[in-house]
Amino acid sequence: MGGALPFTNMQNLRTENNEDGTYRYEDFTQDGQILVVNTVEPTRFVPEVQDLEDYLTACAFALSDTDTYELLSAEENEEYTENLTYPVYIVTYIAGENEDTRKWTVFAMDTDRYTYLYGFCEAVDTEEDMDEIYQSIFSQLYLSDEN
Repeated sequence: MGGALPFTNMQNLRTENNEDGTYRYEDFTQDGQILVVNTVEPTRFVPEVQDLEDYLTACAFALSDTDTYELLSAEENEEYTENLTYPVYIVTYIAGENEDTRKWTVFAMDTDRYTYLYGFCEAVDTEEDMDEIYQSIFSQLYLSDEN
């Protein structure tokens, strides 16, 4: 999944590329306020058994390293779905407690082979509203088989 970030001087925390086409990238903005996670994993979605929204929400929750979640919204985005030809959900939730509380905004999509997650994590008390920037980034995402 490709796209460009508008942030400068990102600090890489994790870069993992696997032979099966899966990967995970984690980067912090220079000020340490926003964590960006871009990951692809083999799909575990079973259409006859699971609801896609529930599956993608659970995948988005798994980006956080806490067991405490409050789902704010999980909605299919028709524009992104049309652009990528697969259902795309934007999942927003609060994770953690007290001073460790973080807000996640996650682009989540499942294809026949992979689950794609592109998420932003920020402190809940971040002064600047980043939702518009996140949506702008999400609108530019595309599937690519380039290395």
